Amino acid sequence: MSQTSKVCIKCRKKKPLKEFHRAKGYKDGRRSKCRKCISAAVKVYNSKPGAKERKRKYRKDFDARPGSQDRIKGYRLRAYGLTIESRNQILEDQNGRCAICLDRLSQRDACVDHDHETDSIRGILCCYCNWGLGHFKDDPKTMENAAEYIRKSRIS
Repeated sequence: MSQTSKVCIKCRKKKPLKEFHRAKGYKDGRRSKCRKCISAAVKVYNSKPGAKERKRKYRKDFDARPGSQDRIKGYRLRAYGLTIESRNQILEDQNGRCAICLDRLSQRDACVDHDHETDSIRGILCCYCNWGLGHFKDDPKTMENAAEYIRKSRIS
């Protein structure tokens, strides 16, 4: 018989399983604290003095480790048939900038953009532009409508 609810170890409330994050390392496949309790704990942690600095230092230290970005991006690149060197070459051809907004890209925030119909690689984008294309479902007409909407709202 499958379990449909669980008791949170923090708030002690019985809740449906969907209120708990999935986690492979747990016997029942769900975290022991509910989503609300985890969210509350994160808010408390982030409100403490120095939280931003601690996160920034952790990210800087992580990025400084030899090969850390190559390991992170490597598995994604293989899905597109790219190597780290070929990704870096595309980035160099784009002068280290996002192909859409032209912001300078770091190794960490460079995302491979590909056509979902042909799976061909179009270029390297910042994560925001890549997410934007995805949310617009790569539809040029929808993107044109969005641009016109923004233009109209700025005139008013």
